[in-house]
Amino acid sequence: MSCQSNPDMFFDPTREAEAATVCAGCPLVDGCRIKGQAEEYGVWGGSTPLDRAVARFKATTPASRFRVHAFTTVVELAAERGHETPAQVAAATGLAYWAVAKRMEGSHTYAEMDAEVSTLRADGLTLAEIGRRTGYDRNQVYRAVNRITQAAGMAA
Repeated sequence: MSCQSNPDMFFDPTREAEAATVCAGCPLVDGCRIKGQAEEYGVWGGSTPLDRAVARFKATTPASRFRVHAFTTVVELAAERGHETPAQVAAATGLAYWAVAKRMEGSHTYAEMDAEVSTLRADGLTLAEIGRRTGYDRNQVYRAVNRITQAAGMAA
């Protein structure tokens, strides 16, 4: 099957995974992906609109006025696909939970992060499991554990 045989599939958000699978077997996948980089709709070279929005967001410089617009686009596309919480957006896009939560919810404090990590550690989860569950990267989990340990040491 090719995009020529069922082009509607490539512009149906509910069939993006199926369309990307078709692209994986196509000899023109790289050229198609390059051509579709600026496209707002459809699967191009196995790349979904959300994939391209995340790539554009990551390519913008932190101080750029385009970064806010790029992030808003990522969140809107993720929401269209049923990802509405920071954890869901982070999992769907590969962006760090901390960064997503900070932008979506305004500010995500260390106290909130530490409380979440502390609760999960008390439940017996490993640091890697905490990272997968929360969307925090490894360094964020380790820093939270260090803050929790230091606070416990000061309280004793």
